[in-house]
Amino acid sequence: VRAYGQKARRTIATLVQKKILLQTQFQNRPTVGPKHVIVFNITDKGRNEGPLWLSVNSKRAPKQAALLSKFILENRSIELYELRKEYGDSTIKGLVSKEYIQKRSQIIRRNPLHGQRVHHSSSIRLTESQKKIVDTINKSFDHEDNASKVFVLQGVTGSGKTEIYLDATAHCLSQGKKSVILVPEIILTHQTVQRFTSRFPGKVAILHSGLTAGERFDQWWQTKRGDYDIVIGTRSAIFAPMSNL
Repeated sequence: VRAYGQKARRTIATLVQKKILLQTQFQNRPTVGPKHVIVFNITDKGRNEGPLWLSVNSKRAPKQAALLSKFILENRSIELYELRKEYGDSTIKGLVSKEYIQKRSQIIRRNPLHGQRVHHSSSIRLTESQKKIVDTINKSFDHEDNASKVFVLQGVTGSGKTEIYLDATAHCLSQGKKSVILVPEIILTHQTVQRFTSRFPGKVAILHSGLTAGERFDQWWQTKRGDYDIVIGTRSAIFAPMSNL
């Protein structure tokens, strides 16, 4: 079409129909994927033979000794950038060559909630009107044959609607089901996320266009794998890969 113009489309279709041309489809290469980082771990050899090597070589190879001591004491995976900044590449290579530490690739989950402080809270005592509404909603969840699955909750700002949503969500989770919470605008997502993460820590995913491509990728796939019970987002979150809603 680029070479011969739009009129070529009809000719191409005819040639495909006559099986002179073969039409195939392919997907473009993904622009985002899992994030990999290089990390190092102490080996069994380093854990068993390291203390003896340290006692002999701590003065002869002070940087390697300091790094090996770090691995023995902390006993965790440490990213390359953290080690390179303090100890340098030659020190790292020295311990790798001795087989005291080993290099591997690790997937890092990009979580938009990382680093945010969450104040855990339990449910609050509902008012009589709130309790009546919650009971009505929860009864509809309990009976599959109940046709009344849609509710319109009307109330002014600060009247306690969110607490009803929280209780309804808690009831769903208690039955082994999952929930999607939609908010009208991205700017309102933050306060909703705060309320839900404080009540359901570690169970909330976020999906909206305000995330980075990497964050959306990881949140989507973690939701697909069933790592989260609740998804909060704008309209597009209705397409979240949640099962058993």
